[in-house]
Amino acid sequence: SASFPFGTMVTLTPAASADSDFSGWSGACTGLGSCVVTVSAAATVTASFTLKNYSLNVLKAGTGAGTVTSSPAGISCGASCSASYPSGSTVTLTAAESPGSTFSGWSGAGCTGTGPCTVTMSAARTVTASFALVTYALTVNRAGTGSGTVTSNPAGISCGGTCVSSFGSGTVVQLTASPAPGSTFIGWSGGCGGTGICSVTMNAAESVTATFALPNYAFVTSSVTTGAMGGLSGADVLCQQRAMVAGLPGTYRAWLSTSTVNAIDRLSGARGWRRTDGLPFVDSAADLAAGRILYPLRLDKFARDVFNVNAFATTLGSGVLDGTLSHCTDWTSTVSQFPAGLGNASATTTAWTSGNFGVCSSPQRLYCFGVDVQA
Repeated sequence: SASFPFGTMVTLTPAASADSDFSGWSGACTGLGSCVVTVSAAATVTASFTLKNYSLNVLKAGTGAGTVTSSPAGISCGASCSASYPSGSTVTLTAAESPGSTFSGWSGAGCTGTGPCTVTMSAARTVTASFALVTYALTVNRAGTGSGTVTSNPAGISCGGTCVSSFGSGTVVQLTASPAPGSTFIGWSGGCGGTGICSVTMNAAESVTATFALPNYAFVTSSVTTGAMGGLSGADVLCQQRAMVAGLPGTYRAWLSTSTVNAIDRLSGARGWRRTDGLPFVDSAADLAAGRILYPLRLDKFARDVFNVNAFATTLGSGVLDGTLSHCTDWTSTVSQFPAGLGNASATTTAWTSGNFGVCSSPQRLYCFGVDVQA
């Protein structure tokens, strides 16, 4: 307020403080420029000033997810990641991670750590909130007598070398098993089953086992035995001993029938037999019964060719006991009034198990079958 002589031309000039803006005149003047008043009576002029508004921007970074809200309201990021606030006001930002994520901290505008971020609005500000996916470890174990590799999609497991890797929460990891030459992939256990691709959703630490096996081998014994071989159990021991000498893995049973047990039923659901040189002998028990022999069995445990030899069996091509012939008193005796049934190791038909004859006292070879693998 001031007094001026009648007729004086008075010029008023606005000057806003650093945190404010001049927003205009009212009364004797209008607009934003200087106000010129010719004093002819008492006059009143109003100059309006407003605090400046500054923009606060929130950025979100990282592989995870979450929201940021503000007090006072304005930021809800999510949907709204920018708002304007008066100069000098204090804005508090709070971060909340989404399920499966974790809040890893603030950066920008002087904020750090994982607690609330307080920003004083003396200028435009930008704050970054970083979220990371929670990660869980996936462990792949390899089991069995065989070998092979397991790889993952997304990458991380290459087992082989790396059998443990961490993946973000909710990630679907697909594991693929590849058997090494000469081995067979038997299947998954743990988080998966079967023999296809194993899909694991990482909502917790997971462990999966891939089992690889060397194949079922079948061979002709290089040594001979009479019909008094201690029954089926004694014959199985002979086969197991021969396999161990050659380093062949697994459990072995003799291809023999008795008065109560058929040879084909002793295979326990196994399939996929190879000769000891790696060539396929026969796939399934049904193929055995049909005489679908791929390569004749005539190799011993060391893959030596024993050529055109016979082996005790007393078993028909169908894999059951030949009731017209002797089973040497269930393979415990050298005495019998009937001949025992022999198979020919060089045959690629049902003659591999039947068609020849011998006496229980005459030493013959045995057929030995691995029974661990069902693939």
